[in-house]
Amino acid sequence: MLKGKFSSRRRVTEEVDAMSGLANLSDVMLVFACGLMAAVILNWNVDLSKTRVEILQREQMQELDARKLAYDSTPGVSACFGAAAAMNLEYTLPDISQSLIITRMEGRTAVPEKESIEAFAAHQCSMAIYLSTGMLEKLSERLIKGGYSKDTTAALAYKVSWPEEEIYICTVETLAQTAAEHGITKTALVLVGDVINKSGYSKSRLYAEDFSTEFRAAKKS
Repeated sequence: MLKGKFSSRRRVTEEVDAMSGLANLSDVMLVFACGLMAAVILNWNVDLSKTRVEILQREQMQELDARKLAYDSTPGVSACFGAAAAMNLEYTLPDISQSLIITRMEGRTAVPEKESIEAFAAHQCSMAIYLSTGMLEKLSERLIKGGYSKDTTAALAYKVSWPEEEIYICTVETLAQTAAEHGITKTALVLVGDVINKSGYSKSRLYAEDFSTEFRAAKKS
């Protein structure tokens, strides 16, 4: 199993979030109405999409629609896919995992019971877990309770796609220890699954010579 640091970029002083003073949706909409809509959308929907999937876009769009304000939806790259690129990682490998679950731990906001960490861990497929860096000990306990072994390979990906990016390979059991050793307390993504090992998988049938597709006939032996 792979262990240790995946990349060696130096972490610098945390930047101050210019949006941190916006306490709620009403505050955000006030900024939009004051003519900063383009700048805010660029900052939130492109920049923050690198670190998290959930950015309350639906609520913002609903408010804009109600005010008949035009906007464009610009797709960004979420952290789990940025991390996969940085690690040369594929989340679905034959005989290991054919699914990727993107989720988070419940904190101050609830998660439906059917979407608990334990419920998802029972599938033992690839997982990308957001917004959980401050709860890593509990996360490890719940992943193991759900079905992963304590030695299942995991990764802690800090500030993915930023200049300060750092990615550490560890295990489900050592997530909290790894974070503590490297001073990571937030802005990190947790990846879990044997696909991180990049071994023990079968080759895809899609490229087999005896496998036909819409665009290619199977070769006869």
